[in-house]
Amino acid sequence: MAETKEFISKGRLDALTDGVFAFAMTLLVVNLDLPGDFRPQNQDGEVSEFRLLTFSEVECEVLTFEAALVARHYLQRRRARAP
Repeated sequence: MAETKEFISKGRLDALTDGVFAFAMTLLVVNLDLPGDFRPQNQDGEVSEFRLLTFSEVECEVLTFEAALVARHYLQRRRARAP
């Protein structure tokens, strides 16, 4: 019987699906509307700081690839809704 060659290993496929799922969940969180007086609180030590930036400040920030995608998506949505 001929042996079939793996197209992609199970570990890599698991990592890919985890990444796709994480990105999709991030987009869902970005779409949440929060009250104007909401102030985030660090409860688990994962985040070193929270900053409130203007649109122009966000566009000039050095962000990770994932954060840049999320920021771009958010900014595009905000501009599309602007009067």
